[in-house]
Amino acid sequence: MWEQVAYKGVPKEKRHVKSTYSNATPATDGQIVVAFFGSQGLYAYDRTPLNAVVESADDSSPYWRKEKVSFDAAYGNEKVAARLAHPISAQ
Repeated sequence: MWEQVAYKGVPKEKRHVKSTYSNATPATDGQIVVAFFGSQGLYAYDRTPLNAVVESADDSSPYWRKEKVSFDAAYGNEKVAARLAHPISAQ
């Protein structure tokens, strides 16, 4: 199984002290996993590969590596581009 963050931020509603936001059991059809987190939402994750490609990289900074990455969109035959900055070393 893979790891994904479903929600980051302040919860929209309070929860019972003896409960968590992930009490509901996730469901799957073998391809898609669906999880319900109350007011935080209903999330679905699939196993479709992203086919990510680093199109360019810039190592000119002593602190950051900058990359332009493209990956398959979740719809059609389109690509999505993202620009990332990775720290060279974390302390």
